[in-house]
Amino acid sequence: MLVRFTQIDYDREMALVALDESEHQEKMLGVARVIGKPDGDEGEFAVIVGDPWQGRGVGAELLKRCLRIVKERGMQSVWGTALTENKQMLKLARKIGFQISQSSEGNEYDMTLDLKNAEI
Repeated sequence: MLVRFTQIDYDREMALVALDESEHQEKMLGVARVIGKPDGDEGEFAVIVGDPWQGRGVGAELLKRCLRIVKERGMQSVWGTALTENKQMLKLARKIGFQISQSSEGNEYDMTLDLKNAEI
């Protein structure tokens, strides 16, 4: 599992990490990644930000940069899920232009973005 998350296949995946280097020891603030299907046309995204840095734009900047990169590489769409209580992620997804719908599970939302028409 460690190899899977640390050795990125940049032909199919993109991962960006935000670091705070202001102190003696750097701290990871968050990570965003997009993992593409083998055809490269669509992929799944994920964003995670440490609690102390949530709501400060870290996740938004990471996600936007990832989306720009995969769009430039020809990816057509991305999707992801968020729990209903993750209001910040849902707000960010709406701001970027994701289509959001409640999943069949009921406790999650599905988020989809058409990268061809998105202005990120």
